[in-house]
Amino acid sequence: MKEERIYYGDIFDTTNKRSVKFLEVNSCGVHIDSTHRTVREKGRVDYHLIYIESGEMRAIVGDREEILTEGGFLIYPPFEKQNYLQISGVCYWIHFSGVSAEDILSEAGLGGRVVFAGEKKHPRISKILERMTFNYALTTPVRGLTLASELLSLICEIGKVYSAQKSMQIDERLRPVIVHMNKNYREERDTEFYASMIGVSKGRFMHIFKESTGTSPYAYLLSLRLERASQMLVSTALAVSEVAFDAGFSDPLYFSRAFKKKYGISPAEFRKKSLFTDR
Repeated sequence: MKEERIYYGDIFDTTNKRSVKFLEVNSCGVHIDSTHRTVREKGRVDYHLIYIESGEMRAIVGDREEILTEGGFLIYPPFEKQNYLQISGVCYWIHFSGVSAEDILSEAGLGGRVVFAGEKKHPRISKILERMTFNYALTTPVRGLTLASELLSLICEIGKVYSAQKSMQIDERLRPVIVHMNKNYREERDTEFYASMIGVSKGRFMHIFKESTGTSPYAYLLSLRLERASQMLVSTALAVSEVAFDAGFSDPLYFSRAFKKKYGISPAEFRKKSLFTDR
């Protein structure tokens, strides 16, 4: 049996950094018919975007295996464990960071972990990635600015594809509810409030929401609050209790438990780790 080739990112990565620039490409490239597994137990401190031009990739995302094919993409947020196997074909990858990276991704509808299994090639995305890979190898004075500009275009294109997919999957009746939750995630509302927004019973609303999003309304709101809290821990000097209240939690102790369950470390450790990687 052929031994599996494994790249251990925690050991061999040399471009793992968080940039203080607006947006910066730390590294990018392409794997062509390179069958190998990549493992990063600690994740990276920057974002990692993978795009499948052709072939197949199997990635462990959370507690399940995702199969990505032609036109599929995956975005790992900072500090998330990575484990994926490229089986065949062409795979582009980009590591990037920047003080505005989180906001840009969120505005494009790509906040947090993103998985798109794939369906077909996307010529616009492929062209941008080809240019980025070429320009990354150059040493021109405007190389960094050029790559940042191309990355912004790439995020916009991927956001369009991902948004179109989500729009088809989510029951149209839920649209005002989802918009309201994203804008007012600090509010404490019961299920009846959201059910009344779309004119259905509480039981029917719970069924529609779970069927469309894969989770409950409470879990969805909790995820929004924790994501906001993680951003504030990195970008502000607020005390952990203040971050908890600002993100919509009334109990700092519950916030800390929920945060550790999602990210694997406490809010204070998360902040400390983020500050340490900036040095």
